Amino acid sequence: RSALEAEAARRARWPEPVVSAGLKRADTERDREKGGVFGLNLAIPLFDTGARDAARWTAEGVRLAAERAAIEQQVRAEVERAAEALTLRRQAVADAGGDAVAAELVTTAEVAYREGEIGIVVLLDAVRTASRARMRDLERRLDVRLAEIALERAVGEGLWP
Repeated sequence: RSALEAEAARRARWPEPVVSAGLKRADTERDREKGGVFGLNLAIPLFDTGARDAARWTAEGVRLAAERAAIEQQVRAEVERAAEALTLRRQAVADAGGDAVAAELVTTAEVAYREGEIGIVVLLDAVRTASRARMRDLERRLDVRLAEIALERAVGEGLWP
């Protein structure tokens, strides 16, 4: 729009002819008189060349283009940050090992308890440690899902079912 407005402002320096035509009626004492009217008006801009308005619209176009580029850069950066966060969180879940390690810890402690090698306090400590490990695993999985949601929000559409 700004380019079109600037072009229109540049064209304003040329004279604009206005042609008008019509029918005129006048009542006289005896009769009603009719006649045609034709007019030509020509405005010649002597001092306004339209350069000021053209420059204003050109500057507005440059400002809008810069604003658009800044928004595009901001969206790209947000998508990149969200994708990087998702990758890091997925890597943390993969490195942690998850429920298998916690289940193995409890199983080993139960066997050792039944064999009489450890006491009840050590078994309860192993169960509590496994429970904390499961909670950390759940928190990591929650972080992965939240990172997926952040990426979907940044992209603007759903990426996963």
